[in-house]
Amino acid sequence: MILLVDFNDSFTFNIASYLDVIAKKFHSELVVVSHKEFSDHYIANVKAVVLGPGPGHPSEYKKVYPFIHSYLKESIPIMGICLGHQILMEIYGLDIGRSQTIAHAEEVEVTLPDWECFFKSERLKEFTIQRYNSLSAKGDSPLLKLHKNDCNEVIMSYRENLFSIQYHPESVGTSCPWTFFRPLEYFLYNKWDECKNQT
Repeated sequence: MILLVDFNDSFTFNIASYLDVIAKKFHSELVVVSHKEFSDHYIANVKAVVLGPGPGHPSEYKKVYPFIHSYLKESIPIMGICLGHQILMEIYGLDIGRSQTIAHAEEVEVTLPDWECFFKSERLKEFTIQRYNSLSAKGDSPLLKLHKNDCNEVIMSYRENLFSIQYHPESVGTSCPWTFFRPLEYFLYNKWDECKNQT
């Protein structure tokens, strides 16, 4: 299954509509679970975890951190979106604080990094993304590739089996939404041999 963790956000089920397509492509199912019920109970059957957006500061959701560590230890692909991105950044030692560019439904331009999880034809090209955030991550980690904006805020992170973004890929204001779900598919294609044989 692909597990989508819901942090009580209105965008969760818009994101689910994209993940459901990916799940079907990998002959799997999408399961949406509340952050209050999220645990390492699912590890045996999960192919990927998506930490969705939500209100508040990541520190308000400390109860999920041990379970995220369990999934990271098992090298299960993880994607973080907005709050989910901030949670992952805090786990990797970055600081979460007030953004210098607070936004609610603001469209901004971003250049796609030259990371192998994206199609070669799209790397280093400019895309429009839609931001909904008052907090941001700052700092560095030797374990992550980080893509930052002009204010030195981390808007994308990447490493083997992990991808996170400080914006909404499913939003109407984001051009080419599938581009930003592509890393999750990339992880699944490369990690799960049985999926390669079925697709």
